Amino acid sequence: MSISISPVAVVTPVFPSDSDSSSTTAAAKTPPPPPPPPPPPPPTDTVELSLSANIKVLQGQGDSITEIAYTLGVPLQTVSVDLGTALLEASVASAPTIPASVSGV
Repeated sequence: MSISISPVAVVTPVFPSDSDSSSTTAAAKTPPPPPPPPPPPPPTDTVELSLSANIKVLQGQGDSITEIAYTLGVPLQTVSVDLGTALLEASVASAPTIPASVSGV
């Protein structure tokens, strides 16, 4: 009787070094960062003022009739009527004076 022995390969398991295993394990355990929070909703407690209210607010801040008209993009007459002021006073105060020699007086 004959006995045959086949060659046996010896396999030695290869483990990663400690530094490799810790970085691999740490990378595997780190969860992805959370998504950024959604933007806040626009405020719901705002109110759009009427033209008359805007005129009064600007007057309360010390703006002149012409500044109010320019800021709001409305005619000077509209601001004057809304404030109850005479437009004549505003226009006379801002009108240039004409020297007597030019006016012929």
